[in-house]
Amino acid sequence: MLKAFRYRLNPTKAQEAVLNEQLWLCRNLYNCALQERRDAYKKAGKTITGYDQMKYLTEIKEALPEYKGVYSQVLQDVLKRLDRAYQAFFRRVKAGQKAGFPRFQGRGRFDSLCSPQSGFTVSDKTAYFSKIGNVRIRLHRPLEGKIKTATIRRECGEWYVSYVCEVEARPLLAGGQLGRRGRGNDVVCDHLRWGVRGESQVFSGSHEEIAGGAAFGGPQDQQAQQQAAHGCSAGRKAAPRGDTELS
Repeated sequence: MLKAFRYRLNPTKAQEAVLNEQLWLCRNLYNCALQERRDAYKKAGKTITGYDQMKYLTEIKEALPEYKGVYSQVLQDVLKRLDRAYQAFFRRVKAGQKAGFPRFQGRGRFDSLCSPQSGFTVSDKTAYFSKIGNVRIRLHRPLEGKIKTATIRRECGEWYVSYVCEVEARPLLAGGQLGRRGRGNDVVCDHLRWGVRGESQVFSGSHEEIAGGAAFGGPQDQQAQQQAAHGCSAGRKAAPRGDTELS
Protein backbone atom coordinates (compact mmCIF):
# COMPACT_ATOMS: atom_id res chain seq x y z
CA MET A 1 0.00 0.00 0.00
CA LEU A 2 1.01 3.65 -0.35
CA LYS A 3 1.80 5.88 2.62
CA ALA A 4 2.67 9.58 2.64
CA PHE A 5 5.32 11.22 4.84
CA ARG A 6 5.39 15.00 5.10
CA TYR A 7 8.31 17.13 6.29
CA ARG A 8 9.15 20.79 6.68
CA LEU A 9 11.76 22.26 4.31
CA ASN A 10 14.03 25.19 5.15
CA PRO A 11 15.38 26.51 1.83
CA THR A 12 17.82 29.39 1.61
CA LYS A 13 16.67 32.64 0.04
CA ALA A 14 18.37 31.66 -3.22
CA GLN A 15 16.66 28.25 -3.21
CA GLU A 16 13.32 29.84 -2.39
CA ALA A 17 13.71 32.15 -5.39
CA VAL A 18 14.39 29.09 -7.58
CA LEU A 19 11.34 27.30 -6.21
CA ASN A 20 9.08 30.30 -6.83
CA GLU A 21 10.47 30.64 -10.36
CA GLN A 22 9.80 26.98 -11.08
CA LEU A 23 6.24 27.28 -9.78
CA TRP A 24 5.65 30.24 -12.08
CA LEU A 25 7.06 28.39 -15.09
CA CYS A 26 5.02 25.26 -14.38
CA ARG A 27 1.84 27.28 -13.91
CA ASN A 28 2.50 29.06 -17.19
CA LEU A 29 3.06 25.70 -18.93
CA TYR A 30 -0.21 24.37 -17.51
CA ASN A 31 -2.21 27.39 -18.69
CA CYS A 32 -0.62 27.39 -22.15
CA ALA A 33 -1.28 23.67 -22.56
CA LEU A 34 -4.90 24.19 -21.53
CA GLN A 35 -5.26 27.06 -24.02
CA GLU A 36 -3.80 24.87 -26.79
CA ARG A 37 -6.32 22.13 -26.08
CA ARG A 38 -9.24 24.55 -26.04
CA ASP A 39 -8.19 26.20 -29.31
CA ALA A 40 -7.54 22.88 -31.06
CA TYR A 41 -11.02 21.64 -30.25
CA LYS A 42 -12.85 24.91 -30.98
CA LYS A 43 -11.08 25.68 -34.26
CA ALA A 44 -10.38 22.21 -35.70
CA GLY A 45 -12.45 19.81 -33.61
CA LYS A 46 -9.21 18.04 -32.66
CA THR A 47 -8.51 16.47 -29.29
CA ILE A 48 -4.97 16.77 -27.95
CA THR A 49 -3.74 14.47 -25.19
CA GLY A 50 -1.10 15.06 -22.55
CA TYR A 51 1.28 12.67 -24.32
CA ASP A 52 0.89 14.67 -27.54
CA GLN A 53 1.99 17.79 -25.69
CA MET A 54 4.88 16.05 -23.94
CA LYS A 55 6.51 15.45 -27.31
CA TYR A 56 7.06 19.19 -27.67
CA LEU A 57 8.79 19.76 -24.33
CA THR A 58 12.21 19.55 -25.99
CA GLU A 59 11.20 22.23 -28.51
CA ILE A 60 9.81 24.38 -25.71
CA LYS A 61 13.14 24.22 -23.87
CA GLU A 62 14.98 25.28 -27.02
CA ALA A 63 12.64 28.19 -27.63
CA LEU A 64 12.41 29.18 -23.95
CA PRO A 65 15.75 28.40 -22.22
CA GLU A 66 14.35 29.20 -18.78
CA TYR A 67 12.50 25.87 -18.89
CA LYS A 68 15.84 24.08 -18.89
CA GLY A 69 16.06 25.04 -15.23
CA VAL A 70 13.10 22.76 -14.38
CA TYR A 71 13.56 19.02 -14.06
CA SER A 72 12.09 17.21 -17.08
CA GLN A 73 9.86 14.88 -15.06
CA VAL A 74 8.40 17.84 -13.17
CA LEU A 75 7.38 19.38 -16.51
CA GLN A 76 5.90 16.08 -17.65
CA ASP A 77 3.89 15.84 -14.45
CA VAL A 78 2.40 19.28 -15.12
CA LEU A 79 0.98 18.03 -18.44
CA LYS A 80 -0.18 14.80 -16.80
CA ARG A 81 -1.96 16.88 -14.17
CA LEU A 82 -3.87 18.69 -16.91
CA ASP A 83 -4.63 15.37 -18.59
CA ARG A 84 -6.11 14.02 -15.34
CA ALA A 85 -8.28 17.14 -15.07
CA TYR A 86 -9.68 16.44 -18.55
CA GLN A 87 -10.26 12.78 -17.75
CA ALA A 88 -12.15 13.74 -14.58
CA PHE A 89 -14.21 16.25 -16.61
CA PHE A 90 -15.30 13.64 -19.17
CA ARG A 91 -15.99 11.11 -16.42
CA ARG A 92 -18.38 13.54 -14.71
CA VAL A 93 -20.08 14.35 -18.01
CA LYS A 94 -20.62 10.65 -18.70
CA ALA A 95 -22.04 10.14 -15.21
CA GLY A 96 -24.46 13.05 -15.65
CA GLN A 97 -22.85 15.06 -12.87
CA LYS A 98 -21.89 18.72 -12.78
CA ALA A 99 -18.90 18.71 -15.11
CA GLY A 100 -16.69 21.64 -14.16
CA PHE A 101 -14.44 22.24 -17.17
CA PRO A 102 -10.67 22.45 -16.45
CA ARG A 103 -9.79 26.04 -15.73
CA PHE A 104 -6.73 28.22 -15.82
CA GLN A 105 -4.57 28.30 -12.70
CA GLY A 106 -4.01 31.59 -10.93
CA ARG A 107 -1.03 32.48 -8.78
CA GLY A 108 -2.60 31.04 -5.65
CA ARG A 109 -3.88 27.84 -7.25
CA PHE A 110 -0.64 26.23 -8.44
CA ASP A 111 1.67 25.65 -5.48
CA SER A 112 3.30 22.24 -5.97
CA LEU A 113 6.12 20.57 -7.90
CA CYS A 114 6.01 16.79 -8.25
CA SER A 115 8.86 14.47 -9.19
CA PRO A 116 7.04 11.20 -9.97
CA GLN A 117 9.95 8.78 -10.37
CA SER A 118 13.45 10.14 -9.86
CA GLY A 119 15.48 13.31 -9.41
CA PHE A 120 15.36 13.35 -5.62
CA THR A 121 17.07 11.81 -2.59
CA VAL A 122 16.82 12.39 1.15
CA SER A 123 19.17 12.09 4.12
CA ASP A 124 18.93 12.97 7.81
CA LYS A 125 19.42 16.72 7.33
CA THR A 126 19.04 17.48 3.63
CA ALA A 127 16.72 16.64 0.77
CA TYR A 128 18.12 16.76 -2.75
CA PHE A 129 16.00 17.80 -5.73
CA SER A 130 17.26 17.97 -9.30
CA LYS A 131 17.68 21.57 -10.59
CA ILE A 132 17.25 22.87 -7.01
CA GLY A 133 20.02 21.28 -4.96
CA ASN A 134 20.29 20.17 -1.32
CA VAL A 135 17.60 21.73 0.86
CA ARG A 136 17.59 21.53 4.63
CA ILE A 137 14.85 19.26 5.92
CA ARG A 138 13.39 18.54 9.35
CA LEU A 139 13.24 14.74 9.29
CA HIS A 140 11.23 14.32 12.48
CA ARG A 141 10.56 10.65 11.79
CA PRO A 142 12.14 8.05 9.50
CA LEU A 143 10.76 7.13 6.11
CA GLU A 144 9.35 3.67 5.52
CA GLY A 145 9.35 1.49 2.44
CA LYS A 146 10.35 2.54 -1.07
CA ILE A 147 9.92 6.18 -2.10
CA LYS A 148 7.75 6.53 -5.21
CA THR A 149 7.19 10.28 -5.57
CA ALA A 150 8.30 13.55 -3.99
CA THR A 151 6.09 16.65 -4.03
CA ILE A 152 7.26 20.08 -2.90
CA ARG A 153 4.42 22.33 -1.78
CA ARG A 154 4.23 25.99 -0.77
CA GLU A 155 1.71 26.73 1.98
CA CYS A 156 1.29 30.12 3.62
CA GLY A 157 4.85 31.13 2.79
CA GLU A 158 6.34 27.88 4.14
CA TRP A 159 7.72 24.93 2.20
CA TYR A 160 7.00 21.25 2.69
CA VAL A 161 7.81 18.00 0.93
CA SER A 162 5.63 14.90 0.83
CA TYR A 163 7.15 11.53 0.01
CA VAL A 164 4.75 8.82 -1.10
CA CYS A 165 6.21 5.44 -0.19
CA GLU A 166 5.22 1.90 -0.97
CA VAL A 167 5.04 0.01 2.33
CA GLU A 168 3.96 -3.45 3.33
CA ALA A 169 0.28 -3.69 4.18
CA ARG A 170 -0.43 -4.32 7.85
CA PRO A 171 -2.88 -7.15 8.68
CA LEU A 172 -6.05 -6.40 10.61
CA LEU A 173 -6.38 -7.88 14.09
CA ALA A 174 -9.56 -9.07 15.75
CA GLY A 175 -12.11 -6.28 16.02
CA GLY A 176 -10.77 -4.46 12.97
CA GLN A 177 -7.77 -2.88 14.69
CA LEU A 178 -4.52 -2.41 12.83
CA GLY A 179 -1.43 -4.28 13.92
CA ARG A 180 0.43 -1.03 14.57
CA ARG A 181 -0.73 2.51 14.89
CA GLY A 182 0.47 5.15 12.45
CA ARG A 183 3.10 7.72 13.26
CA GLY A 184 3.73 11.34 12.28
CA ASN A 185 0.95 12.95 10.26
CA ASP A 186 -0.93 9.73 9.49
CA VAL A 187 -4.62 9.42 10.21
CA VAL A 188 -5.57 5.88 11.20
CA CYS A 189 -9.11 4.79 11.95
CA ASP A 190 -9.65 2.07 14.54
CA HIS A 191 -12.75 0.42 15.94
CA LEU A 192 -12.55 1.14 19.67
CA ARG A 193 -14.38 -0.76 22.36
CA TRP A 194 -18.16 -0.49 22.75
CA GLY A 195 -18.63 -0.01 19.03
CA VAL A 196 -17.24 3.54 19.02
CA ARG A 197 -15.34 4.45 15.87
CA GLY A 198 -12.19 6.39 16.66
CA GLU A 199 -9.61 8.26 14.66
CA SER A 200 -5.96 8.46 15.61
CA GLN A 201 -4.53 11.77 14.47
CA VAL A 202 -0.94 12.68 15.03
CA PHE A 203 0.40 16.13 15.75
CA SER A 204 4.12 16.69 16.26
CA GLY A 205 4.75 12.94 16.52
CA SER A 206 2.19 12.14 19.29
CA HIS A 207 -1.26 10.55 19.01
CA GLU A 208 -4.54 12.12 19.97
CA GLU A 209 -7.40 9.66 19.85
CA ILE A 210 -10.78 11.09 19.12
CA ALA A 211 -14.19 9.50 18.88
CA GLY A 212 -16.76 12.21 18.42
CA GLY A 213 -14.46 14.57 20.29
CA ALA A 214 -12.99 12.07 22.77
CA ALA A 215 -12.28 8.36 23.20
CA PHE A 216 -13.74 6.60 26.23
CA GLY A 217 -13.26 3.15 27.60
CA GLY A 218 -16.82 2.12 28.48
CA PRO A 219 -20.44 3.02 29.32
CA GLN A 220 -19.45 4.66 32.59
CA ASP A 221 -17.96 7.52 30.58
CA GLN A 222 -21.02 8.18 28.38
CA GLN A 223 -22.02 11.21 30.41
CA ALA A 224 -18.53 12.69 30.09
CA GLN A 225 -18.63 11.97 26.37
CA GLN A 226 -21.92 13.86 25.98
CA GLN A 227 -20.54 16.79 27.95
CA ALA A 228 -17.40 16.85 25.83
CA ALA A 229 -19.53 16.87 22.68
CA HIS A 230 -21.33 19.98 23.97
CA GLY A 231 -18.11 21.78 24.81
CA CYS A 232 -17.96 21.23 28.58
CA SER A 233 -16.00 18.90 30.83
CA ALA A 234 -17.29 16.66 33.61
CA GLY A 235 -18.51 18.59 36.65
CA ARG A 236 -18.36 22.01 34.98
CA LYS A 237 -20.95 23.91 32.99
CA ALA A 238 -20.18 25.36 29.59
CA ALA A 239 -19.32 29.04 29.37
CA PRO A 240 -22.12 31.34 28.12
CA ARG A 241 -22.27 31.80 24.39
CA GLY A 242 -20.18 34.72 23.26
CA ASP A 243 -17.74 34.46 26.15
CA THR A 244 -14.29 32.88 26.00
CA GLU A 245 -13.31 30.64 28.86
CA LEU A 246 -9.61 30.37 29.55
CA SER A 247 -8.22 27.45 31.51
